[in-house]
Amino acid sequence: MQIKKIVKSDDEKSIKYIQETFDGFEIETLYVEKEEKHIICVSSQVGCKIGCYICNNGLNANFIRNLDQEELVKESLNVIEQMGLENSKKPILFSYMGIGEPVLNLDNVVASMKYLNKMNLETKFSFATTGIKPEVFLNLADKIKDLQHFKLAISLHGATNEVREKIIPLKIDLKKMVKSVKEYQQQSKSEVEWYYLLIKDVNDSLEDAANLVSLLGAGSKIKMYNLNPVENAIYEESDDKTREEFVAYIKEKGLACEEYQLDGVDIFGSCGQMITRKN
Repeated sequence: MQIKKIVKSDDEKSIKYIQETFDGFEIETLYVEKEEKHIICVSSQVGCKIGCYICNNGLNANFIRNLDQEELVKESLNVIEQMGLENSKKPILFSYMGIGEPVLNLDNVVASMKYLNKMNLETKFSFATTGIKPEVFLNLADKIKDLQHFKLAISLHGATNEVREKIIPLKIDLKKMVKSVKEYQQQSKSEVEWYYLLIKDVNDSLEDAANLVSLLGAGSKIKMYNLNPVENAIYEESDDKTREEFVAYIKEKGLACEEYQLDGVDIFGSCGQMITRKN
């Protein structure tokens, strides 16, 4: 794995690293500098099997293969070396939220986390999943028990099976998945966040909001951000009024909701924007 190209945002706080695999594919890694931490957004696969309709890779690329443990570690070490983070005074968050579904490459992902965790750095870890295999969560607590700081992020985006399949084409039982995640949370005592992206006329009605409350229950943490531009996009983001009404409703019903701005959007390095290409 070697860095082939570097793309910087105007403020140079977000930097996209286009890295080349041994077999000639390009994957992307995003570095973000925050006041309190460094973030390295790691890709876990060459391409992705899921094919989400809000994702650049899902709409415009195919799945090729998993990245192995050595490649995953090298992907992060390349950024650490390039940015001179070997002696960082701030923690480094390794966020496996780039290209790919980490659960479908879980052994390699966890092994790479454990390797990085042993370095002489203050490390934190997270990964985002569509929840493709709900049974995985029942064993996840044991797999990540050696990591002091780990956060699980679930890309939900729909509160019923029918609505969610318009965004994430997976035939899974959401209620079963949520139950498994909550059991994992009780076992691991680790933080869990549910990501919900509001899409115009798809998942943004007050009925959708009520279904979300019913599915997750009071006290669950929702993170919301804007729909990012991608090639050949088929959806539009919700308008401000709809968003305000949706957020107000779920907060009133007891969900914790955080709205935030994403980094790296201008360099196509943010959520849903990364893509695998053949060199």
